Amino acid sequence: LELRQNILFAATSLQRTQSSAAVQIQRMWRGYMANVDFMLLLLATIKIQSFARIRIATIKYRHLLKGVVCAQANFRGRKARLLAKLEVQRIIAAACTLQRAANEAERFAATEIQRAWRGHRAN
Repeated sequence: LELRQNILFAATSLQRTQSSAAVQIQRMWRGYMANVDFMLLLLATIKIQSFARIRIATIKYRHLLKGVVCAQANFRGRKARLLAKLEVQRIIAAACTLQRAANEAERFAATEIQRAWRGHRAN
């Protein structure tokens, strides 16, 4: 009877050991799979953040580029207006010089006519 109890005790002890080993293996497997799932989620999160940062940087770059293009257009417009203004001033100055020359020639011609007339009358 005692031998039978020892055999039953050993058998139940072996079953408990096997059961606890199975529980231990299942626990480790679930922990490993949870770790794998966590790493996959972490990699996916990093990838999403990377795409988001790229998108934000692209938007900022395009905004900056628009500002640069606007500044260039403003600068080039001012430069063109200044050059046009200088060209107009140069043309006006040339016209004034021509007008002065024409006035001087007219005055000289009037003086010559008056001199010739007075000289003719004086004789």
